[in-house]
Amino acid sequence: MLALDHDLRVVTANSSFYEVFKVKPEETLGQLVYDLGDRQWDIPRLREMLETILAQQTTFDDYEVEHDFAAIGQRVMLLNARLIRRPSGVEQIILLAIEDITDRRWAERVLQRHGIELESEIAKKASALQNALQRIEQTTLDTIHRLAKAAEFKDQDTGAHIVRVSHYAAAIARRMGQPQSFADMCLYAVPMHDIGKIGIPDHILQKPGKLNEEEVQKMREHPMIGAAILSGSDSQVLRIAEDVSLTHHERWDGSGYPRGLHNEAIPLVGRITAVVDVFDALCFHRPYREAVPVEQAMKMVQDDRGHAFDPAVVDAFMASKEAIMAIGDRFVDVCQPGFKRGIYKWVAPQTANGANNTDN
Repeated sequence: MLALDHDLRVVTANSSFYEVFKVKPEETLGQLVYDLGDRQWDIPRLREMLETILAQQTTFDDYEVEHDFAAIGQRVMLLNARLIRRPSGVEQIILLAIEDITDRRWAERVLQRHGIELESEIAKKASALQNALQRIEQTTLDTIHRLAKAAEFKDQDTGAHIVRVSHYAAAIARRMGQPQSFADMCLYAVPMHDIGKIGIPDHILQKPGKLNEEEVQKMREHPMIGAAILSGSDSQVLRIAEDVSLTHHERWDGSGYPRGLHNEAIPLVGRITAVVDVFDALCFHRPYREAVPVEQAMKMVQDDRGHAFDPAVVDAFMASKEAIMAIGDRFVDVCQPGFKRGIYKWVAPQTANGANNTDN
């Protein structure tokens, strides 16, 4: 602490000042503050405070100065000053408090540097963890998709069906104005809609004739079987796939299964899957019926608008006809028995003598 007169000469100083700056009273008292310690206090910012700021404001607080002092080296000082008038009202005195905060600033800088390094290390660890989780999730999804393909093969499909319906679903989602993230989720989750068929006996799945009542009830278990397979996952994709499996046979008018949901009680992804699953299935031979041409399949979907299917989904489906056709041409399933024309490129089976047999 220093006390200065109106000419900025030192009137008095406390013991801490002498100790910190390694000076003696006889070298300090009566001296102009700027001349102290062989002019080591001739600091431009100190002049600015004492001669300009203090004259206007009578006080300044927490003025930080970093300076190379001759006796003690590079230091950071925190300065506070008050202009005080003596009782006579004429003379004035300036109290200048000086605090050496060098060690504090050094510690803060070290902490800041370590904080940055720690943040960087945490970011690296978080990134590595995220990558590991993504690999685990991708492995899980890959396994589930393979299981879904296995279920398709049980139903005399080649696996292209689940690829097509997922792309149809994504196209419809985009047409409905859903965010790209939702469309992407359709692409990943919809292929698992029939994964529950892995638990349905082959003699039911591949029965050439009409199912009896007992077999129908057994077949209708596959949404719940699929949901059970997919349940309990932390993966958002698998949680949505669980909804897809459980609700893709629900109907807009409430006549579907397994829970008889209707209208918007059915998740949107389930309503979309219901349309594309039926449409694609109609275009292919099944043990219990023949395939139909694409235009007829589209009309059948249109006819069920507001009954089996959400009107908004059907409208988006019909408006996406070009995209649907392009997807069908991209993922051709040429080895499907009874393959017909329309949605994909028509491939007629060959007879023994090489002629096309169009009777199948």
